[in-house]
Amino acid sequence: MSEETSRIYSLRLLINHLRKRFYNTATNFKFVRTCFLLLIPGYLGLVILGVLVAYIYGGETIAPGEFSIWSNYISDLAGVNYTPAPYLYDIAAILCGILTIPLWFYLEKLLVPLPQKPEDYNKITRLRYRFGSYALLFSVIGSIGYIGIGIFSIDRDYMNIMHLGSGALAFGGFIIGIIFYSLIILLYEIKIPKLVAVYGIIGPPSIVVTIIFIFLANSNLLFIFEWILIVSIMLWMTAMAIIINFREELHK
Repeated sequence: MSEETSRIYSLRLLINHLRKRFYNTATNFKFVRTCFLLLIPGYLGLVILGVLVAYIYGGETIAPGEFSIWSNYISDLAGVNYTPAPYLYDIAAILCGILTIPLWFYLEKLLVPLPQKPEDYNKITRLRYRFGSYALLFSVIGSIGYIGIGIFSIDRDYMNIMHLGSGALAFGGFIIGIIFYSLIILLYEIKIPKLVAVYGIIGPPSIVVTIIFIFLANSNLLFIFEWILIVSIMLWMTAMAIIINFREELHK
């Protein structure tokens, strides 16, 4: 074996080791539970605090109290023209993006478990594996996109390209990922309420369709529906977090 081949082989072993270590950590229930406990109060707390600060104090170029969910996008919380504390939403977005990644890996492992014995090989259909792969892929894309929203805020992205792109990845990834996870819950025998799956398939997607029609009819209503879309996504995540944390039979 040549020196160059040996280096490539060693690098491959290192990558495989790091990948395995990451997966084992991301799918560890105690670690995922910790992420849940940090995500829900951390993200929601920062967003609510950001809204209050923006509403009460305003920014550098607007009057106090002018910020409103009826007339501002949620991304405006990261703009100095709307709030004296734009970093609150930046931190919230980055925090949400990072802490939801373990959720997606754990859900994929939970809903599409790999066979442990030869007799288990035919228990999971190929379609279920595909749904699990799509769900994980798009959900992680959504998390990365949300991290991008925090990094490329409206104050730091003057062309507004990276911010809009990150927003599209975040919302699109989350919604498509939720749809596929919900399809698995709905179509297969899993100890998770089917109502959660029905909501995941109908809730956020229907709001997206509504936003498209509103954009064509009256763009002034887009503000409130963006907030509703974010709330609808967080509701599904919160429901799944509660179910996973308190239904011990899921982890047996």
